[in-house]
This record gives sequence, C-alpha cells and structure tokens, in this order.
Amino acid sequence: MKIRTGFVSNSSSSSFLIYGISIEMNSPIYKKLIDKARTKKCADEAELIDVDVLLDDLGVDLDVLLDWDCNVAYFGKSWDLVGDDETGKQFKTKVEDRIKELFDKKIKCETIAGSIAC
Repeated sequence: MKIRTGFVSNSSSSSFLIYGISIEMNSPIYKKLIDKARTKKCADEAELIDVDVLLDDLGVDLDVLLDWDCNVAYFGKSWDLVGDDETGKQFKTKVEDRIKELFDKKIKCETIAGSIAC
C-alpha cells in the first residue's frame, strides 16, 4: 500500500453567493454571539458551540458558513432562497432584520460571493 505524504491536488471547495455579512471569528461582534450561546449552554459545553444550533435556539433563520482557514464566519441567506412571491428588496429587508436582531442595528449587509475549502 502506498501512502501519499506530499501535496494532494484533488482538494475540493464549496462556492456560495449569499446576502449577508462576513465577520472575523476573533472580532468582538462574533465573540458577543458566542457569549449568547454560553448563557444558553452548560459551562462545560461552551467550547463546543455549534453556531447553527445557536441560531436555531435564538429563533433566527439564517445560514452560517465557517471558513476556518481564513478565520471568517459568513451569516446570511443564499440568493436562491428568494421566494417566488417576494421582491429582491423584500428578501434583503428580511435578511437585514434578522442579522440586526442577532448582531447590531448598525451592521450593513451585502452580497458576498466566495468559496470555502472542504
């Protein structure tokens, strides 16, 4: 059996296009979110917080993508989730309201295109 120890060229990535925000995981605003989770979980579980579960617990319908390589978290909704009966403006307002509810009233949303290594 051969074991490859060099560079592996067949790594994969996942592309995304969302309306929302990106936050560095070491920023105060992200740490504030984690502190909210700590109030909902036992102290011994605080280090194992699943951000998706936290959003569900808080009743905020947002998607989260974590890019551990770049230390960035993306919060928002995919553009393919715009309802047949809603305008782009209505979709943006809905996402902005949820993000402001979770983070800060002054935060600005935008369309973000990117990819995350899997």
